[in-house]
Amino acid sequence: MCLFLGGILAPALLIARTPAYYRYEFQKNGIYSRIDEDGTEWRRRVYYVGGDYRQSALFSDEQIDTIIDHIVTFLFEGGDSFALTMDGVLLNGEMTDGVAVFGEAAVTHMADVRDLMTLGRVATVVAAISAPLCLIYLLWRRRECGGAALRYTAVFYGLLLLAAGAFCLWTLLSGGDFLSAFWHNAHHLFFPVQPEKVEGSFFNDTLTYVLTIDLFLDATAIVLATAAAVLAAWLTVACLLRRRAG
Repeated sequence: MCLFLGGILAPALLIARTPAYYRYEFQKNGIYSRIDEDGTEWRRRVYYVGGDYRQSALFSDEQIDTIIDHIVTFLFEGGDSFALTMDGVLLNGEMTDGVAVFGEAAVTHMADVRDLMTLGRVATVVAAISAPLCLIYLLWRRRECGGAALRYTAVFYGLLLLAAGAFCLWTLLSGGDFLSAFWHNAHHLFFPVQPEKVEGSFFNDTLTYVLTIDLFLDATAIVLATAAAVLAAWLTVACLLRRRAG
């Protein structure tokens, strides 16, 4: 379990606090401006600026960089609020100062995300300390525990896959768009005693327009690949322990 938590949480936290990852994804997803072969410059219009459906903006690349740095800084270095005010924004076709980039829903949501990030960092540290200690114990008691290590691993991941399958089935039975239902049900798990946060977690904002679903899917692929590599390494160790125990 410690290796599983470390294999999932460590890469997820590393991705979330790496500005270069956001810049790579923003470049790929067209958040940054681009210049076509004929010299025409294009920018992606961002809607719901400040959470207001009447406001849309064309952010410069430098302003996008500022938004990225603001997200990373708030999540990992603190700050009283996620709110961000920016000058010189091309808002609704006019250059405007004092623009509130994020709306109230996004500000509240990111405060919750920061709490989860803090919890994730604590769990990662615990896993990083516990995993080597557990491995040392298994090596020391390999004759008694070597065979059980592989068996318990199979049980743990079997239950994990069963839980994941049940969650996906729940999402499918919820009806509607799968991704929307997945997002809604995930919030039920994150905020089980605060149902109002589930209903309030759906919002259109600058945040949801720059942090696209493709960005999260790519991050998920990296996290799952890392977790699979950690599992493969552990299975190799577990098989060796079992052989030594025999």
